[in-house]
Amino acid sequence: MTTAKDRHIITVDEILNLNKEKVRYITIAESYVKDHSTAEEIFSQCLFKLVQTMDSQYVSDPRAFFVSAVKNRCINFLKRKRRECGLNEYGLIERTETEIKRLEKQCSQEEFKTDVSKILAKCRKQMPDLTYEVFMAKRLDRMSYQEISKVFMISASRVNFEIQRALKIFRKEFKDYMHIIVLLPFIFILVRGII
Repeated sequence: MTTAKDRHIITVDEILNLNKEKVRYITIAESYVKDHSTAEEIFSQCLFKLVQTMDSQYVSDPRAFFVSAVKNRCINFLKRKRRECGLNEYGLIERTETEIKRLEKQCSQEEFKTDVSKILAKCRKQMPDLTYEVFMAKRLDRMSYQEISKVFMISASRVNFEIQRALKIFRKEFKDYMHIIVLLPFIFILVRGII
């Protein structure tokens, strides 16, 4: 969790870095509005608005903040498009409504990755080294209990204990992400360098 002390006024350098990554944000917007030129316009509007209000924007993670801004601008665009449609030609209203619902519910990939990385680092700090190493051997290296027992010179019951200890920590920290617990091995592979 970020605290108030982690927040700062967004800087010009951070805005320039966001602009350097514009392809990423345009791609995110295009995945929602389904039109490249509209996505580019949404990116430009968000960046312009950020420059205008930069002295009052306190952020902890500029990239996650900007993804949220793009996402919100896409939601507003789709709602406006729905209002302007008026008529239900070829299911356009239903498709737009579905897009709006998907966008409002979906956690952006950037926000998710940032959250997961922080939670994984927090989990790692709570684990004794043996617990972490045993868990990694089981989940990532796919070693059997017997193989782990030999490598770490501990009993199979101790292997089980260490794995259960790690899972308990993960369950506690990932309580808001329980639907992705099944994907933890893949998440570990993606962000292993972080922890």
